[in-house]
Amino acid sequence: MLLVSQLLIFLNITKVVNACSYHIRSLRHIRRLIDRETANTLACSIVATRLDYCNAVPYGITNKDILRLQRVQNSLARLVCAAPYCCPSAPLLQLFHRLPVTQRIIYKVATLTFKTRLHHQPTYLYDLLTHQPVHRDHLPPTCYRNQQQRPRHLTRHSPTLLLKPGITYQQLFDLQHHLFSIAFK
Repeated sequence: MLLVSQLLIFLNITKVVNACSYHIRSLRHIRRLIDRETANTLACSIVATRLDYCNAVPYGITNKDILRLQRVQNSLARLVCAAPYCCPSAPLLQLFHRLPVTQRIIYKVATLTFKTRLHHQPTYLYDLLTHQPVHRDHLPPTCYRNQQQRPRHLTRHSPTLLLKPGITYQQLFDLQHHLFSIAFK
């Protein structure tokens, strides 16, 4: 089952990369005829939404697949800015307030976890999470001179979210496969 879910995610990433590459080539033909704002709007509406759609599903995939998605996002940034291929893409992504693919996936998972903890919905995700207090006593004493300098979010009992101890990797992959099948019906 593990191999099947990884294969399905790989095939999904291949389809996303192929579709995005097709649309980027199409936009490249008309790029010189439109201004930067219009190019950004078209790029976000056609290509970036495909990259962002259900981006929590590929959490834990190989670096090779993440690099494939990152190359699409980089070429999209270069297209919008009309930059040459040799231009670094990191400043271009910052210009349009886009996170790299790895950070976008982590952000999506963190947001989904936070909303699940807050609203207790969906229940099949809420049942997998547990609330565990973490003691921040491991911070070095030289980090803060006194308690007033310690940021408010670093209290002694800041919560962290961990999976319940009985959850196996097979159950995680089953959940990933279930989310994948719901998202791409």
